[in-house]
Order: sequence, then structure tokens, then C-alpha cells
Amino acid sequence: MKVIILLISMTMIMLLTGGCSVEQTENGVRVHEVYSIGERAEYGNLAITVRGIRMEYSQNNERVLIIDSLIENAGNSDFAVSIPSMFALFDRYHYSMDQALMVELRGDLNAIISPGRKVAGEIAYVIDEKASDWNFVFAPRSFGLNEVVFQITKENLASVK
Repeated sequence: MKVIILLISMTMIMLLTGGCSVEQTENGVRVHEVYSIGERAEYGNLAITVRGIRMEYSQNNERVLIIDSLIENAGNSDFAVSIPSMFALFDRYHYSMDQALMVELRGDLNAIISPGRKVAGEIAYVIDEKASDWNFVFAPRSFGLNEVVFQITKENLASVK
């Protein structure tokens, strides 16, 4: 019964917060900001910025969304970034998108970032032709941080040069 009440409460908060992401914590529900393209999100000793997006077709003729990101390490120790375990793209219905592998990309976010350094790179995801908005999630859970969520829309794409 408590689980059902919690799920209903979380659903209501999601509907009411619109541009926010909801996260379950030990003390209840916590709401945090959703970032836009170009905004710098700081969490702990890390910062991530989605610098741009574009759409292309892969070598397999699949529609792909390519996301250009910059990650900064302001900590005192190296930080290892792993695309498969730390990044995800979800559509408006919360389905995860598959990473596109047959696409030419700039940079590689699979890297070890030394203290005070930055790394830039692109990640590509196969998307549905009819989709119009997504949530790009950076979740360095092994580092003990919350997830960072960027809202991406086709309107964002039209405004990015």
C-alpha cells in the first residue's frame, strides 16, 4: 500500500513539476533542475555541458541524434568516464535509445580525466523519425553523484548552428 501511495505521489510531482526531474531519496522525493543545451551542470567535482546537437543518418541508414559534450574534472584525482555505463538517452515515453555505432564522431568521452582537465566528445543514439524530444542523462553513479539531465528538443536542434 505504501508503495502504491509513493508511486502515485511521484507521478503527481512529475506532472506538476513539468521541467524538473524527480528522484527518490531515503528522505522522500527530491526535485532537481533539468538543464538545456549550452548550460553547465556542476555535480561534485565534475561539470558537464552539452555544447551542441545534430541529426544525421548512420551508415545503416538509421536516424541518429549526435550529442557533443564537455566534461570537466575539478577534483584532486583522476576520473574515468565510460559512455555505456554513465550516459543514456530517453524519449518522452521513458524508453531508452540504443547507442549508434556506425557514425563518424569527433572526440571520445571514454577517457580518464586528470584533475583540472577537460575532455570533449560526441555520442550518437538511434532515434525514431517521429520523436521530438529526449532526456540526455549523465549518471556517474559509481562516483556517488546524482544524475544530470539535459532536455533536448527538435526546436533546440533548429536553433543550434
